[in-house]
Amino acid sequence: MNQFRFEFIFLISFFVFTTGYVFGASTIDQAKAELDTAVYHGKASADSDSLDTMKAHLHHVLNCIEGPEGKAFASSEANPCKGQGNGIIPDLMAAGSQGVQALGHVQEADKIAVSSLGVSDLHTLHGNVEEMVNHLEEASKALGM
Repeated sequence: MNQFRFEFIFLISFFVFTTGYVFGASTIDQAKAELDTAVYHGKASADSDSLDTMKAHLHHVLNCIEGPEGKAFASSEANPCKGQGNGIIPDLMAAGSQGVQALGHVQEADKIAVSSLGVSDLHTLHGNVEEMVNHLEEASKALGM
């Protein structure tokens, strides 16, 4: 009887573990992980005193927001969200109603990031990056983070 109980528990545990591994995280969980990473790089950009460093982190944020299929995704830049999901916007869109409130903030952050790539004034870029980070943080709050 104890042997049967042990085998039953083992099989159930194995099934739960492998099912979670095969199906992976939900799109909301993926978006949350990507948002954490994007906020980190957004803050790193805002904390920088170098235009080049700010823009490098800005590219990282854009790559997290849009994912590899995004219009502004820069394959020549690092993608710190690689393996976390498909991009914040695609993952929130796939999540449906769960991601609606956050999606607007992320789309606004995306617009700011894209327009900021052409900015050459450090002070202006810094202000833009701070506004972008605020939108990403609002998206995080909307997801209960």
